[in-house]
Amino acid sequence: MAGLSKDGRGWRVTFTCPTSRKQRTIRLDIGAKKDAETARNMIERLITARSLGTPINQQTAEWLKSVGDTLRNRLAKNDLTEQRVAAKLGEFTRRYIDGRTDLKDSTKKQIEHARTDLVDFFKEDKFLHEITEADAEDWALWLWLSETRKLGENTKARRVGRARQFFNRAIKENILTENPFRGIKRKFSFLNRRWITWRDAVKESFRYSPNFAKCCPSFSNIPTRDVSSSSISIATRARICERCSSGSSDVAV
Repeated sequence: MAGLSKDGRGWRVTFTCPTSRKQRTIRLDIGAKKDAETARNMIERLITARSLGTPINQQTAEWLKSVGDTLRNRLAKNDLTEQRVAAKLGEFTRRYIDGRTDLKDSTKKQIEHARTDLVDFFKEDKFLHEITEADAEDWALWLWLSETRKLGENTKARRVGRARQFFNRAIKENILTENPFRGIKRKFSFLNRRWITWRDAVKESFRYSPNFAKCCPSFSNIPTRDVSSSSISIATRARICERCSSGSSDVAV
């Protein structure tokens, strides 16, 4: 469906345009043959999707997101994808909020708070297409663990939802092909735990395991350390006991 060849200027892919039915060539500006073959395979998938009118799969979308603007624009010129519109986080989110004249003041205020959180983490000049799913997850964890943002769990969950709302709009404007926040949970169950001290952890161990007292009869000298735990498992009690006897202050709960 698509041919791969190399000349004095580098690798190129030749194919028949699915809309005009004319022979086209795309320069790859790629050095390694393996990378060029990957690009050829992805272009074939784009051709198939355009011919059948079907959406591209996740792997192709990830590749399309990773390519530079030059190759992306060449693909768009040949009707294989949409033209990438470069939009910065600060400008886009501000334009979106200002354009939502239908919203109540209280709702706008909530969206403003979400915008502030995004801009504080990513900075205003971050391009939307540069934000990956891993970046989105890092932002959500930062929001949950931030010491400067004393927010309730429901408030944090709503801000995750508002972040997803911004990027859904970017998809509708053909700025993005997918939402990096789509897989981010509104609540992080592994962070919804009570915080206890080392000494409390050992007390809890006494309560759940009477035999624990035999090997750890005293906990008065255990250093105070915050550990996250909703309950103290048997394996955890064993690790606490080991660290107590060795004098270590680290334990993975």
